[in-house]
Amino acid sequence: MADLASRAKGSKLRGSLQPEGEGGAQKEKVVRQIKSKDYPRSYRLDPEVMNTLKNTLDRINEATSRKVSEARLVKALIMMSRDISDEKIIKALKEVW
Repeated sequence: MADLASRAKGSKLRGSLQPEGEGGAQKEKVVRQIKSKDYPRSYRLDPEVMNTLKNTLDRINEATSRKVSEARLVKALIMMSRDISDEKIIKALKEVW
């Protein structure tokens, strides 16, 4: 245990936090920035909407050579919503509500 403590005393991190000798400049401290991330969200879908999603997923998987996940399909549908008019989205919202 003493060997581990002696190695810790001489670590680079510890040395970077302590100033150098009297005439030398201090070493810069290493600071890590934590980037804020958007965390995954979960939504509850009723059985009718889930069946529609699964049917669409089945159709897409039959048409493509690679298997598509539900999450990737939802992402694609969200991306497509940029091209859909606001009136169509509002009409769909009224049907879902």
